[in-house]
Amino acid sequence: MTITTESLLEQVMNTEWDRNFGSLIHRNDRALLRLLENTIKKYDLSVGMFHFLRVLWQQDGLSQKALGEAAGLRSSTTAAALDQMEKKALILRQKNKTDRRIYNIFLTQAGLDLEQQVLPEIKKLNTLVLKKLTTQEQEQLLDLLTKATESVEDAEKSLA
Repeated sequence: MTITTESLLEQVMNTEWDRNFGSLIHRNDRALLRLLENTIKKYDLSVGMFHFLRVLWQQDGLSQKALGEAAGLRSSTTAAALDQMEKKALILRQKNKTDRRIYNIFLTQAGLDLEQQVLPEIKKLNTLVLKKLTTQEQEQLLDLLTKATESVEDAEKSLA
């Protein structure tokens, strides 16, 4: 059976893509990314920088590798974002005292101060995007997304 453009288009049109898990997650991710970018641009932050700051606000002094893993970003993204953060005087890199091959990342006062400015705006953003859900529905959604994320990560591990 030969698949033509018309038959493929017909299949797509007959599929409930607006109710497909992956499609909905993708649409949400793209929209949330745009909202996040718009929210943090006044602080001259990229999304990558924000993710690193968020981790460092909770646990300052992580190694560069641990920070990248905690933020869920690739090592190439980590290095580039940390270079920019260092230029903006948001972080300091210090050689690890026990292993000189490792650099630990510490927030400067400017990096620490951003927490009080940025996090309230992120909370407002979360409130805005979840406003159509009751508090109970919000908790249920977070629980379900956590389970779905675990399932996706398990499936991803099985491919390796």
